[in-house]
Amino acid sequence: MKAVAGVAGLAAALGGTVYLSTSGNGGETARTTNTAAIAPLAQATSPSAAASTTQARKPAAGTTSSLPPDVAKKIKEAREAGAKYGVKVQHPIIPKAVKPVADVQRSTAAGTDGSVRVIWARGDLTGQQELAYVAGGVTAYQGAECSQTFKFATNPAPAKKDNLVMCWKTSPTKSVAAMVVDFKGHPSRTKAIEAINAKWQNMD
Repeated sequence: MKAVAGVAGLAAALGGTVYLSTSGNGGETARTTNTAAIAPLAQATSPSAAASTTQARKPAAGTTSSLPPDVAKKIKEAREAGAKYGVKVQHPIIPKAVKPVADVQRSTAAGTDGSVRVIWARGDLTGQQELAYVAGGVTAYQGAECSQTFKFATNPAPAKKDNLVMCWKTSPTKSVAAMVVDFKGHPSRTKAIEAINAKWQNMD
């Protein structure tokens, strides 16, 4: 029953947008392995991603091959004139595509006062899986980063969750995050860090 209560509490804290599974043996730890998280808010079909795709299909920087001849001529003349005065042409930076990390694993320990969910993977989870919900308010804490401000699909406006904190540590080769729910509204960053460090060391 503790596991079920903790799972329900975490789902409630996240506005009902997080999928969790419980173990069938009635224990306090529910674990899902090789389970995809809820789709991040920034999908490939989002306006920003679509804009990036469109931008990537434009001619290479510095070319005007797709423009009418008269317009291309004026642009060339303007660039040449600017070059005489040391003015450099600045081009927008096209974001690099993020390669999804495979084999993301999760475990949830639930109690009567809340729950702790740990997410880990071999790879950089920055901006992916549950970390995609972070929407500002990030602070450094004991070698990791933490936030209580999230943006969910059910509530597009970023909001602080008083009963939820997420902390995480990432690297190019591995990542660990922990989500702590406290029903009384005092989620512990220290508890999240302890869970992260334990899993981080086990992945060495």
